Amino acid sequence: MTNKFYLKNILVVDDVPENVRLLSQSLKARGYFVRGVTTGEMALRVAQSNWPSLILLDIRMPKIDGYQVCESLKAQSSTRNIPVIFLTALDDSLDKVRAFSTGGADYITKPFKIEEVIARIDHQLALQSAQDEIKNLNQNLESKIIERTAQLEQINSILTEEIRARQQTEEALKQAHQRLAFHIENSPLGVLEWDSKMRLRRWSQRSETIFGWSADEVIGKSWQDWKFIVESDLDKVNQVVSRLLRGEASRNICRNQNYRKDGTIVHCEWYNSAFLDEEGQLISILSLMHDVSDLKQMEAQLVHDALHDTLTGLPNRTLLMERLEVALKHIHRHKKYQFAVLFLDLDHFKRVNDSLGHHLGDQFLLKIANLLQHCLREVDLVAHLGGDEFVILLDDICGINEVTLVVKRIQNLLSQPFQLGEQTVASSASIGIVLGSPSYCYGEELLRDADVAMYRAKEAGRAQYEIFDSQMHLEVLQQLQLESELRQAVLKDEFVLHYQPIMDLYTGKPMGFEALIRWQHPSGKVVSPNKFIPLAEENGLIFEIEEWVLHAALSQLKAWEKKLEKDISRLEISVNISGKQLYSNSLIPNIDQALSRIGVDAHHLKLELTESVLIENTDAVKNVLESIKERNIQLSIDDFGTGFSCMGYLNQFPINYLKIDKSFVRNITSDLGSLAIVKAIIALAKNLNMEIIAEGVEEQLQLTLLQEIGCDYAQGYFFSKPLDPEAAQEWLMRAI
Repeated sequence: MTNKFYLKNILVVDDVPENVRLLSQSLKARGYFVRGVTTGEMALRVAQSNWPSLILLDIRMPKIDGYQVCESLKAQSSTRNIPVIFLTALDDSLDKVRAFSTGGADYITKPFKIEEVIARIDHQLALQSAQDEIKNLNQNLESKIIERTAQLEQINSILTEEIRARQQTEEALKQAHQRLAFHIENSPLGVLEWDSKMRLRRWSQRSETIFGWSADEVIGKSWQDWKFIVESDLDKVNQVVSRLLRGEASRNICRNQNYRKDGTIVHCEWYNSAFLDEEGQLISILSLMHDVSDLKQMEAQLVHDALHDTLTGLPNRTLLMERLEVALKHIHRHKKYQFAVLFLDLDHFKRVNDSLGHHLGDQFLLKIANLLQHCLREVDLVAHLGGDEFVILLDDICGINEVTLVVKRIQNLLSQPFQLGEQTVASSASIGIVLGSPSYCYGEELLRDADVAMYRAKEAGRAQYEIFDSQMHLEVLQQLQLESELRQAVLKDEFVLHYQPIMDLYTGKPMGFEALIRWQHPSGKVVSPNKFIPLAEENGLIFEIEEWVLHAALSQLKAWEKKLEKDISRLEISVNISGKQLYSNSLIPNIDQALSRIGVDAHHLKLELTESVLIENTDAVKNVLESIKERNIQLSIDDFGTGFSCMGYLNQFPINYLKIDKSFVRNITSDLGSLAIVKAIIALAKNLNMEIIAEGVEEQLQLTLLQEIGCDYAQGYFFSKPLDPEAAQEWLMRAI
């Protein structure tokens, strides 16, 4: 419905432009003329020049906040009577009290419904309009009375006209009161009016709808005469009412629980205003009431969501940290109190996701969460940090023995097979344990150390647990230092390549070199790749390092080709690549670019990868390897036989060479088991049309035996240790 109360201009003040835009659109759609600004200064300028009918004012704004804007408006006679409705996320009672004390007419908390905002605006504009009409009419009436009284003897002839004018004025005043009553009765807010003795004298239709009592049942009663306020809120309501009755406040806001007629409870927000006569005596109290039960439920849900994981429903990191802080405060006050933190990481969870899909992966996590909850006490807490990570707080324990019993119970439950879709699966977890102690000040420190212990358990072989000690922390710090130095090494080009010959056992000539990276640490020490390559894979530096190795190795081969007068057209250079590099989209373009820029034919390049790579994401790996093979680049499986068995996968991949790990070669002359394994690998390779390279050959007897059982190539200290580029060149000149 549109009437003259709605044809008003509204000023929207909010430092968030999106809020201004949304409110403006909603108000314009309902027939308002709207102007929006984003600062307090602009609001004051617009109010002075435009005189809006009503201002929607945010509280929190830079430079000049909403309170200061409202105070400035009320201090100016030209803007003093403009109604101000505060529209803010602040929900504290003190904020509301301050809002009304600065002259605010109403207070709406975010999040809000636009219907509520429109209702509050309509109500304020109706009140303002009615008050303006009453004021104007009263002023007219008083002026006319004074004028007519002064001229009564002289202008007796116009007395009849003045009486008629007065009747018209009274009729207009009556209509204004009727319009006000109409808006009260049709307001979405419950409207109640109390006399100076706090006896009810107005009870709107909306109040009856919300609470269930009719006006006849409650008019004339004090709010204490019927069961209206929930007992737990009586003291709070008494304080609010007392302040109004004593004149200590003219307005206030209160949120409390009220009873309905049927005994159910409704959450209400009350906006109370005291009306005084000219002598300052209380006439009545007007209470506007809003049913906030849905908002209360929404707030409770928001609090729950903020503290719990959406997938599992378990406490999240935020709630966990709160509980850890409580436990730490307790342990600082009570010497006998003890607690423990368990950091769980599910072993091989990625395989579940990759093989069964993310939906069943989520179901798997839900099952694990349920298992963990059922094996703990009510005082304990299990939280889900995300992915495959869970944290358990064991509260008020007797000691480490109790903790290890819980850990073993958890491991036993996780190992029990259960149904997941059409698959039967089991699980295990690597668990890090840290005992609470007064030496900890923050919950993050507990999580950090439990995480360190968990990774130590994972390194120990998974399905294990480790208890944190100070040595672990020292090692982590050393690892962090090494990571920092490794980043500098990449930037400062501190790496070098050494080259170990690979010999053809039939011709006795070199068939190529394996390029082995070394780190020339600024301290003068040479750091083994076993120490820094795993770290590089973790932090992503492996991509830059392996790209450098590829370019450096091919460049060295090209340099030998130019310097040596002998034919090295069949010489191969072997470069190791990690699984991460194999899965990256940049591998093939990097290889193409390096071969093209350096000018080396692709058949000279051999890429070595570990066997475990072949069983992770098989289809993707196969596509990459096929692309490499199409370029006539050789492929070799390094350290074959030491990782996860991939023999069933070998025939699916375009592999040229299998490299027998030195751990088998070392013992072939003394251990029949090692010899049998080597023979089996050679037989397997021959059947798959692959060639064999034996690593770690150090003795003549080993070489002789390898030749007898059909090994094709070998490398090791028997032929040469890894050599720097210059030494490798000299060796190559002698060997060919």
